[in-house]
Order: sequence, then C-alpha cells, then structure tokens
Amino acid sequence: MASFSQQIVFIVSFLLYFSTCTNGLAIGPKISLPALSGTFEVGTIEMKLTDVSTPDPFAPGTSRSILVQAFYPTNDTENYLSAPYMGSATSAFYENYFHLPSGALSVLQTNSHISAPISCDYETGVILLSPSLGASRHVYTAFAEDLASHGFIVISIDHPYEADIVEFPDGTVILSAVPTNTTDADIEYFMDLRLNDTIFTLDLLHTIVYSITGSEYNADLGNIGIFGHSFGGAIAAQIMLVDDRVAAGLNLDGMLRGSVVTAGLDKPFLLMGAGAHYRSVYETWQSFWDNQRGWKRELHLANAEHEVFSDLPVVIELLGLRDSPLGEALEGMVGTIDGLRANEVQRAYIAAFFELALRGKDVALLNGPDPEYAEMAFLD
Repeated sequence: MASFSQQIVFIVSFLLYFSTCTNGLAIGPKISLPALSGTFEVGTIEMKLTDVSTPDPFAPGTSRSILVQAFYPTNDTENYLSAPYMGSATSAFYENYFHLPSGALSVLQTNSHISAPISCDYETGVILLSPSLGASRHVYTAFAEDLASHGFIVISIDHPYEADIVEFPDGTVILSAVPTNTTDADIEYFMDLRLNDTIFTLDLLHTIVYSITGSEYNADLGNIGIFGHSFGGAIAAQIMLVDDRVAAGLNLDGMLRGSVVTAGLDKPFLLMGAGAHYRSVYETWQSFWDNQRGWKRELHLANAEHEVFSDLPVVIELLGLRDSPLGEALEGMVGTIDGLRANEVQRAYIAAFFELALRGKDVALLNGPDPEYAEMAFLD
C-alpha cells in the first residue's frame, strides 16, 4: 500500500503534468452536478464555529475556528439561490493551482439552495462528512447533497490549516500548513486535531440544527452517522470509538489508524475500497475486521482508484476531461469506470447503509450483489 507521502508525491506529479495540458480548456454554460436520487430537494447553509476554550495551534492568540456546511431536505427552493460549487477564492485557488482558465470551475452548479427552509416531514438522522487529508469539503458535495435528498441532515467539515484552502463567509482565507512530505508524526498530529474538531462539531449539533430548523423537531441527535474518504475514513472509525454519540460509520478507501484498529466497534461499520485496496492489502482493515463486533461489510468498486471517492470523477466527465490529454493521468487517480456511473453506484450504497444503520430499514442492497450495480462486489 502506498504511504500518505507517496500518495502526495503522486498527486504533485500529476499536478505538474496537469498544468501543461489545460490552458485551452473552454469555459461553457452552467453544468449541474448529478441529479438528486432522493425525494427531497436540498437546502444548505455555512457556519463558522469557534471553540473559545481551545487555542488554535497555528494562530497564536486566537481560538480554534472551523467551517461547517450543512445540507438538509427542503420542499421549497423557488425563491432561494443555488449554492455555488465553491466560493470565489476557493475556485480561484484551484484554478490557479491546476492552471485552469479563470472561471473554469464556476460552470459547475450544485443542486443545493442557500438558506431554503427545511422540510417539515424529513426523516431523522444526522451525518457528518470527513474529507481526505488536505481536501476541501467542497470536493464531496455530490455525496452530501444526495444524502440530504434522502431526508438526512449532512454536516461537512472544513479544517483550517489542514485543508488546501478554507474560505470563511466573511472572506477570510486560510491555506494549508500540512508539510509536503508528511511523516507518521505529522499524520498523528493532524489526526488529533481533526478528532478534536469533530468532537467540537458534535458538541454544537444542537446549535447547528437550530440554525437550520429554528427548533429541534425531528432531529434525533442520538442517531448520528459519519463517513469519510481516505484520512477521513480513519477519522470516522476512530471517532466512533472515542465518542458514543456516533452510531454508524463508513470508510471510503482509507487506511485505518488509532486504537480502533485493534479495539473494533460494537456499532455498524462499512468498508468500501477500490483498486488494489482490500483487507489483504490494508493490514489495518484486516485487524479491524477481525475485532469488529458490530454489523460489517466490505465492498469493492470495480475499475476504480482511490480518488474515485470524491467529486473528481464527476468533474472529469462534466468538463469533458476524459478524452483530453489529461485522460491517462486522471484514470490513474479515479480508474477507468465512467465518473458519473461511479458516483451513482457509490451514492446508492452510501444511502442504503445509513438507511439501515440510522433508520433501521431492511435494505436489500446490502444483503449481497445486485445486478443493477454489478460494479460493486461483496467480499467475505
């Protein structure tokens, strides 16, 4: 298995290649993220959360602040603006980083509507979304808003000084302080920081939900799930061990870390992998599996690679990059599976898991292979 530092070196090498091949990318009309699969439309709000009791280790003299974005079900979007895929500073950052034309990312349009009123008949369940190490919350928007269309409140967390860029609503921008060549000590440090941020978010769930609903109706804050990609998947498992408030978790292709590897859980947990990532390769997965006492499954997405568990494969298809000079490099990151199909399959299984784990529904999709989603294998 590639180490975190090796993965970063690969991505940096890709960026250098990417920068030489995209200057001619045309900017077209608005293109929407994949259509929602649930019965609700989606509202969204951003919130800055400040922990006055915790100093920010990267900003002496200030308290630790994080940025969360909530996605939630709504039935009323007519008079509410569609949320941009990214804020202007974040879009400009990534356009510059990838040497894209100015405005290239602004063509992407979410299915979410800013401050739309929450539906009065949504079902219970709050889900936290934990990004990969260094990743912006924005690159998991398709997952977040689709879960919200199934009636969940989804809270995606940005971690300042770890994410590439965090753009606060007041215009404050904070860039990453993660070393280019990360060591195990660096990873442990940022894991502790991420866990503290996540616990703080859990502490403020009542405030977040009240900001959305104006009350706490139908919000079962004892019925909380979490999912994450890569490093975020490790966070998902470990937070379930150290915080009893989190009842179910899902790891998207992340090597597990922390005491949960040998302790296991009494709660439902789903492992979803790609490429050469199986329990036989991820030793931490095998150890966790052997110690897991709660419900468990291991799924594997065919013809896919590590970064398929993000919006990247969707962006590749929507911007027509599959057949560009970038095609080969991009396939090394997401695999040969069609990006929109990959997203569709993943969203089906993510939603099915939380329907089962948080709502207690008997979901046949998780009982074994389904010919409708032949790309997803069940591993014993």
